[in-house]
Amino acid sequence: MIFFLRKKPINVDLFTSSPSVFDNAKPLKASHFVPAWWKKLPPDGYSGPNDLVPDLTIKSCYAFMELYNHGFIHPLWSDLNVQINPNGGYSYQYADHRSEITDHQDFQHIGSPFHKKYTQIKLISPWIARTKNPVNWMWVAPQWNGVGIEDMYIAHGTFPFHLIPSPLHINTFFRIPKETITHRLPFNFPLAHVVPLSENPIKLNHHLVDDVEYERLRSQTSMHHFFSRRLAQTKKICPHGKI
Repeated sequence: MIFFLRKKPINVDLFTSSPSVFDNAKPLKASHFVPAWWKKLPPDGYSGPNDLVPDLTIKSCYAFMELYNHGFIHPLWSDLNVQINPNGGYSYQYADHRSEITDHQDFQHIGSPFHKKYTQIKLISPWIARTKNPVNWMWVAPQWNGVGIEDMYIAHGTFPFHLIPSPLHINTFFRIPKETITHRLPFNFPLAHVVPLSENPIKLNHHLVDDVEYERLRSQTSMHHFFSRRLAQTKKICPHGKI
């Protein structure tokens, strides 16, 4: 007799203190962001007028479909204009007049392919994530949605949500132009595809909390708290009890 065990879902709790963000800009499973162009694409077609046998299109691509069956996508929660200058400087304006952007100093990525060619800015997300499951999450650009293929790139990386509550800030790189250019990013623009390094399904639980609770969660996201917690956990699993 063969038994099929259902895999336990990874419960992810997502917190925000903004009612408008909670109602209109939730991070959702990636399947909610399948590109419209893909949905309209026929399953097969002819590359030339005299072809006798049709070829399959990407509509039947297993890798594409599996990509959108895993993880969640973090959308942009407000219209955003980002202006990049030839000297690498930037300015910005959110439609909500409250969201913020910050950046890392240029010397922090000397030698990278982006250094001196791109301006790095971080979009401060209104969402904080937390889970009890010890899983790493990989951040990638939703390229099939048109993100990260021209002048704006999403930084890739992995990070756990179970050690501390984790803000879902999005690190980006904008190409430094020869002349000033303004990028206009619309509301609900897919910013980051966050994929668990696990075969287990995910369950997203969204929470609207008051400012006091949100600040309490945010205060736990400091790097000092992260390393102190990580150090404590390392000491517990060390066979000698000390490191």
